[in-house]
Amino acid sequence: VAQAYKVDVEVLAASRGCTAILRCVVPNFVKELVRVVSWVQEPAFYIYPSLQGDGKYHLLPTGELLIHNLEYNDRYPSYRCRTMHKLTRQVVTSNSAKIRMN
Repeated sequence: VAQAYKVDVEVLAASRGCTAILRCVVPNFVKELVRVVSWVQEPAFYIYPSLQGDGKYHLLPTGELLIHNLEYNDRYPSYRCRTMHKLTRQVVTSNSAKIRMN
């Protein structure tokens, strides 16, 4: 029986010109069965894993999203992580979060 789970976003604050790290926080009881499949910059810009990233955004195999070369206007968009349960294929999307700048 699949147990429902909720996913949260943890934002590690960064300074202008540096790299922000957004982490998808998955509950321990389901962590081994869930993987991060993408991030969404709302409303509909999807960021998928890649070996090189696309310059500004890079989704690591661990599920962390790196946002390089922060600028002040990077504070405004909201981000959500999307996870998929490996057995049920259920997709769960996190709450939205914004980047905090030091």
